[in-house]
Amino acid sequence: MTSKTTDYSAGEFRFCVKVQKNLTKDDLAGGQGKPEWADDFEIWCKVTEKTKGGGETYGDGTTGRIMSETRVYFATWWTEDVKTTHRLFYKNKAFNIRNVINVEDRNKFTEIVADAGVET
Repeated sequence: MTSKTTDYSAGEFRFCVKVQKNLTKDDLAGGQGKPEWADDFEIWCKVTEKTKGGGETYGDGTTGRIMSETRVYFATWWTEDVKTTHRLFYKNKAFNIRNVINVEDRNKFTEIVADAGVET
C-alpha cells in the first residue's frame, strides 16, 4: 500500500490509538519473563484494515494455538516517537508494528503497518 501526502486530511484522524511499550524484565533464573505492556502515549489515526492472505497461522508451536491475522494500516501526523519495538492497542486488540513509514519522506504523515491476531 503506497500512500501519498494528498491521501490524508485532518478529519480522517478520528480514532484514538494507544501506543504501548514493553516492560518485560528478566525472571529470577536470568531468562526473559512474561511480556508486560504499558501505555506510553496516544495518537490519532485513520485506520484501514486489510485481511492478510493465507487465513490462519500457528501462533505458538508448543501449544498449537491458531491466530487469525489481519494487516492494519494506521495513518497519523508525522512522528518519530513510534518504533517497531512498540505495539498498538486499538478496539481492545493488540497490534504488532511491522513497519513505520514516513510518507514520501516529507515529515508530514506517518503510516504504521501492523498485524492483528497477535499473541500477548
